[in-house]
Amino acid sequence: MKKQLIAAAVASLVAAPAAFADVKISGQINTEWYKTDGGDLSQDLNSDIVFSGSEDLGNGLSAFFTIASVQDAGAAFNAGGKVFAGLKGSFGKVSLGKQEMLVESQVMSMAANDASDSVSNEVTSAVGATADSTIIYTSNSMNGVKVGLGARAEAVGDDLDKTEIMVEYKTGGLLLRAAAADDNGVDTTGLGAKFTMGDWTVGAVTVDENNVDESWVGASYKMGNNTLALSTRNSDTAANEDTIVSLKHSLSKRTSVYAVFKDDGGANSDVTLVGMKHSF
Repeated sequence: MKKQLIAAAVASLVAAPAAFADVKISGQINTEWYKTDGGDLSQDLNSDIVFSGSEDLGNGLSAFFTIASVQDAGAAFNAGGKVFAGLKGSFGKVSLGKQEMLVESQVMSMAANDASDSVSNEVTSAVGATADSTIIYTSNSMNGVKVGLGARAEAVGDDLDKTEIMVEYKTGGLLLRAAAADDNGVDTTGLGAKFTMGDWTVGAVTVDENNVDESWVGASYKMGNNTLALSTRNSDTAANEDTIVSLKHSLSKRTSVYAVFKDDGGANSDVTLVGMKHSF
């Protein structure tokens, strides 16, 4: 009897991973030391952990979910986290919950090619911003064209009065995106382009947020395990004009070390940073 119980216990342990085969755990951790001109040496510790999964519902339909907990640059844990679920099929993909909206996730995020987590040239200040009470639809690609629609409520229980639309075209190494948002009369529009050819990637992004224009241009070049990136940002707001140079060396597929210099354009605002990233 004891042998049968032991055998059953072993069998259950062996079989258990199969039950969770569609659930994945991933994430990253960045530890960075930096010095701003005229300031002391400081550290940022940024981490993400993501639980995601899917289930085949049959007839080409599947369900999926994401739970992402984030702690960036000393901010409250999970302040930029994501919690959403949805369905995917021949109609495209629809997701509901707390997530990035289309202008942020599809256009603004194109303006980021440096290695650092805490230093970034992504246009506007809402880097990685997520929103509650959202619903996002993205179509499947047809001849390289994809469209997206998004809406969110200002607060739980409110109407879905904040709307977005996005169009994407992708062919070969060229990626083009355009998106627009209406947030209770506050309009945001964004255009992004990125082209990859061999080891070179070049891109440009422009965003008009509430009549404040920002533009970004950048390029990166991969040399074996090393990636050199350069980007510059211009804005109607002088505080958001800067240039970033970064050099990343990949120790493996998951671990890299890097050095970043940011010329902020203002007095005593330049930043020199070194860091290490591990993803899992």
